[in-house]
Amino acid sequence: MHPFPSLLSLLGGETLGIEYKRDLNTKNQRDGIEESVLAASLMAIGNANGGYLVLGIEDRTGKILGVNPSRTGGVIKLLNGIRRKFTAEPPLHAHEERYHGKSIYLFYIEPAKLHPYQLLDGTLKLRKDVGNQQGPENLAFPLAELPQWQAQRGIHYDFSSALIPDLLWSEHERYLNPIALEVLRQRISEGKTSPHLSGISSLEQQMDALGLVGTVDGRRVLNNAALILLGRNEVLKERIPTHSAQFQAFAPDGSLPVNLTTGDPGMTHFFLLYLAVRIEELFRGIVPRREMMDGLFRIDIPA
Repeated sequence: MHPFPSLLSLLGGETLGIEYKRDLNTKNQRDGIEESVLAASLMAIGNANGGYLVLGIEDRTGKILGVNPSRTGGVIKLLNGIRRKFTAEPPLHAHEERYHGKSIYLFYIEPAKLHPYQLLDGTLKLRKDVGNQQGPENLAFPLAELPQWQAQRGIHYDFSSALIPDLLWSEHERYLNPIALEVLRQRISEGKTSPHLSGISSLEQQMDALGLVGTVDGRRVLNNAALILLGRNEVLKERIPTHSAQFQAFAPDGSLPVNLTTGDPGMTHFFLLYLAVRIEELFRGIVPRREMMDGLFRIDIPA
């Protein structure tokens, strides 16, 4: 049996590990909330770091309302219904508390380990702190993030996701190129990155959402991906001396008009985002052309 904390200790506001739910069916505004909705929230919490769902509390205000009077069978009946929504039954625990005559249901889900939790209807979500005033949100879990998610749990080794214990986020200006950080801010503000990043004002939260920082022994630190994308030249050279990247563009005739590499003069050990900017500049400078025959001569003119 999971040792549940007191209800009062969970009422300090929603976090990555605590979510509130009002027990009201969104369809008929009369019955209790659907089991599938609760299962989706618990799945997202479990796919983060595990935590609590408190049923009977207004989501944003934290006002204690109690579970819906129409609900019968108690917390165990609801728990069993939620479990049946998962593809594989998760380690899920439930507890009922009374507060000023009102019933409050507490649910705890343990952190997912080898594989993310998923529902039978195909829903796959992850709870994230996206930096808005409403607090964390349960977002779709992109499969592209799965290798990083597994690496953070030690399931397999992913070099880019490996945290660097001595590169503290609090000292990030020593390790990250200020030009790279400015380019990143511009791209986020221009909507050239993931859409939800535009609503995050804090650089640390943006880096966290991008999977470029993590926690080691309670300290926020950078990972190798942060250095590769944004690192200062001298730090890259010291920490990742084999770092390199290459971009090639082939013409229709098979020729190689563009061959850009971080090994080129003036680009050695440059952060990867710089290479992306250079590629963008090269394409921006390309003017479509067509050929025109003038007697025996073939002339290229702008299209």
